[in-house]
Amino acid sequence: LGRQIVPGQVCNSMLPVVSMVAAGLGSAILPSMIMPSCPASKFRLRWLSSPATQLPFYQLTKKGHHITPLAAPFVRTLTEVITRVCGAQPSA
Repeated sequence: LGRQIVPGQVCNSMLPVVSMVAAGLGSAILPSMIMPSCPASKFRLRWLSSPATQLPFYQLTKKGHHITPLAAPFVRTLTEVITRVCGAQPSA
């Protein structure tokens, strides 16, 4: 698109991501193992169910906030990639 790529923040742990969402700095898509760290009083959790994945993933946003219309295609694409990658893994 002719735009310069500007490096963004990288978090190698899920808890800083949860903290950033709690502060209203965006939304996240995380596996279900992080759910105990996300009380319903602070977060709006939405299970990503279409297409289905072998591992449950949730979209996490701060309570009262919504993702922008520009983020919706990203969520769809990420869900497709998760489905493809997780579907290729051998089941235990």
